[in-house]
Amino acid sequence: MSLNRSRAVVVLITAVVSLLLSACTPMKYGVPEERWNRMGEVERAATIEAYEERQRIARERREAELARAEALRHKKAQRIERIHHGDIWYHGALIRVTIRKGKVKIGKEFRQYRPVSFLIADRETKAMNLHRAGKGKRDYNQIWFSYRNNQLIADVGRGGRNARNGHVFYYEPAWSRAKHYRDVQFGTKSNIKSDGMVVSVEVMPRQHR
Repeated sequence: MSLNRSRAVVVLITAVVSLLLSACTPMKYGVPEERWNRMGEVERAATIEAYEERQRIARERREAELARAEALRHKKAQRIERIHHGDIWYHGALIRVTIRKGKVKIGKEFRQYRPVSFLIADRETKAMNLHRAGKGKRDYNQIWFSYRNNQLIADVGRGGRNARNGHVFYYEPAWSRAKHYRDVQFGTKSNIKSDGMVVSVEVMPRQHR
C-alpha cells in the first residue's frame, strides 16, 4: 500500500471514529454537555440563539420541501384527471386494461376470480382488487399497476414501490386494437400467483366531446 493511500485510510478511520464518538457524546443546544457546563451566561445565550436559528432554518427547509412535493403531487393528479376527462390527449395517454380468465391465488388456494376492466392514464399508479368469483364471496387479492412512457407494469407493489420487480407490458402497435397477453405469470417474489390469466391492453382513442 502506498504512503498516500495509507494516510488517506488513517484520515478516513479517524473521521469515522470522531463521528461515532460525537454521536455518543451528550449534547445540549448542539454542543457537548461538558463544554456547556463550562460556558458563562453570555456564551450560553449566544449558543442557544445560534441553535434555535439553525433549527428554524432546518424547519423552514423541510416545510419548503414538503410544500414542493405536495405541489408536484397535486399537479400530477390534476394532469391524470384531465387525461381521464379527455382534456389532454395523445396516442397512449389513456389505456384500458382488462384482466380475465384463469385462476389467481386468493388465500391459500387458486380460485376463479371476477373479471375486471379499468382505465389508467400515463404516469398513473392504481390498485385493483381481484375478487373471488361467486355470490357473497368477499375475499380478494390486490394488484398494483403503474403506467408510464408506454410501459404498463403490473404488480408494482403499494404505491409503485416495487416497480423494478413488476411484470412489464411494453407498448406494441397492436395495443391500438387491444392486445391479449395469455397465461400471464408474475415473478417468483410476487404475491400474485396466477394460472391461465389473460391481460388485455388497449389504447383509448381520442374522445370527441
